[in-house]
Amino acid sequence: MDFHMMVLQDLDKTDFIYYLSSLSLSLSLSLSLSPIALLHF
Repeated sequence: MDFHMMVLQDLDKTDFIYYLSSLSLSLSLSLSLSPIALLHF
């Protein structure tokens, strides 16, 4: 948690938006891929 706070303090606005969008993108990707992985295994 502290590491994320340090990272967020180093970022400016555009980097922060990019960080949030990439985070949500990877989150949605893992959520959409997990049922497929469960079906295969």
